[in-house]
Amino acid sequence: MELNKNLISLISATKTAQTNPDSDVEIHTLLCRKDIYPYLAAIKSFLAFYDNVRVIVHDDGTLTVGGKKLLREHIRGVKVINRQEADRRVKKRLSGKKQCLMYREKCPNFFQEIDYFIFSSTDKIISFDSDVLFFKYPREIVDWITGIQSVIKYNFELRAGVFPINILNPSFPFPLLAGFNSGLVCAYREIADFGLLEKCLKYIAQSKEHKDYEPWLALLSQDLMGSYVASSGMKSQALSPELYKTIVHYLRTQRRNDFRKKCIFRHYNWATLRWHDDFGYEQDIRNIINVL
Repeated sequence: MELNKNLISLISATKTAQTNPDSDVEIHTLLCRKDIYPYLAAIKSFLAFYDNVRVIVHDDGTLTVGGKKLLREHIRGVKVINRQEADRRVKKRLSGKKQCLMYREKCPNFFQEIDYFIFSSTDKIISFDSDVLFFKYPREIVDWITGIQSVIKYNFELRAGVFPINILNPSFPFPLLAGFNSGLVCAYREIADFGLLEKCLKYIAQSKEHKDYEPWLALLSQDLMGSYVASSGMKSQALSPELYKTIVHYLRTQRRNDFRKKCIFRHYNWATLRWHDDFGYEQDIRNIINVL
């Protein structure tokens, strides 16, 4: 997503965020070159409330040397995983899992259910998209970070987690998690099941509808990350959509104006595709910058 130059200058002037490279919780984000500044606003909006975490950025292959330097200047202790390094390690780890490797190559969103877990050094992992912002202390997230209860928490979005699979393959034989949005997920390294992922992708690849998935690979990735959760045997709990808001949820429930009401967190999925209306995204960044 491209931000205007003035907003980029404001983000560039914010102070360096602190992290804890020795924390037992990691925040993972897949990042491309054009999303660096939105990501800096996103991650700093969280770290301003709680910074006892490790921060991991996965290069989708487009980050430049200068971009990686910028990340390190703004986020003390951030770890940037280079695409070439990731490819080598993933190919070795997933040797024999042809579908996993093929879909990961076709759509970097599959890094979320592959690379995040392979490169994790901690049991607790937070999947964190670059198009999110925090406005208040996220007590439920911090309680999960510091607590001992095994429960997976995730951003809720009406009809997410089952599309496009439920449309293209309604008899899909593997579990899905309705309402699952991968923009913010508090999970555990142990839920990764690459064998399950390979089976799911093989089933889809062998279906007569497999070509119809091409425009929807990012959403397919989200569905299958939800499948990890649904198959894990762990308790899972959706974050309140009134406090942790996702644009698409409010559009689907025909409550568009309610998206702007006060909350802890907003996920601006779709708004960042540059519609005529950005749903207040850039103004929210400006407001957050004032307190960073």
